[in-house]
Amino acid sequence: MKKIILFFILNIIGLSLFAQRPNMHLKTKIGIQGETILYKQDSITKEYFGGFMGGFGFRVMQKRKMAEIGFDFIRSFLFIEDLDSNDIEFKLNSFKLPVTLGYVTTKKPLVKHFLYAGLVPVFKVKSKVSLLGSPNNESFKIKPKDLGFNSLTFNMRFGTQLDIARFNIDFNYDLGLNKTIKETFRTQTHALTFTIGLAF
Repeated sequence: MKKIILFFILNIIGLSLFAQRPNMHLKTKIGIQGETILYKQDSITKEYFGGFMGGFGFRVMQKRKMAEIGFDFIRSFLFIEDLDSNDIEFKLNSFKLPVTLGYVTTKKPLVKHFLYAGLVPVFKVKSKVSLLGSPNNESFKIKPKDLGFNSLTFNMRFGTQLDIARFNIDFNYDLGLNKTIKETFRTQTHALTFTIGLAF
């Protein structure tokens, strides 16, 4: 895994340092994300999350090649109905550091289209649990490990993005490479993300 991360980082550094007149862009973005966790025991069960995200990134282009590194914050929501008819709301926070390489399929002055793939380390951080219906809607913060989550996981990302002048539209799919939850059975993440933003 460390070799894969090093490969992507070295490619980005190579494009930025040794490319002839590289095009560099700072990107900002906001968007939505849907995520599914599969529990693979005797049968397969699913859990669905939905949320929003925001972030920024740096993109380098050399002719038809593209490399990008980003920083994303994601807040996902999960609602569970309690036995006492009180709803429990989970606000799950995480950071993603996507490192991707891609190809510029269309390169015109006002329109550019990209296909890309890469590796995404995911860091889960302190989240919030609210007991809806309780006095004052009691809430408290909780660590990922207390919910059974691994604090660090890795995803493989496949995506496409479109630049129209300075506007950027991005759609990508993440496939979990290791277990999301600390259990003896396998758990795997699938996530779809759609963002809009600006490229300077």
